[in-house]
Amino acid sequence: TELENYDFLVDAIIYEMGNHEYMYTMDDETVLLSLGYNFKDREENTNLKNAWFDAKKQYFEYNADNM
Repeated sequence: TELENYDFLVDAIIYEMGNHEYMYTMDDETVLLSLGYNFKDREENTNLKNAWFDAKKQYFEYNADNM
């Protein structure tokens, strides 16, 4: 699937973080579920886990610079 492509996955996570106001809610589960994943998937899938942390870093850097 497209979500197996690392860059696409990072972008999708960032998009959903914004869509679900992650900056305020910090609700990992909602973001993961919107992408069809859960906590277990994130822990067991190295690609997803790495993309999650890269996306989170980029999301917070972007929001810190644009507030």
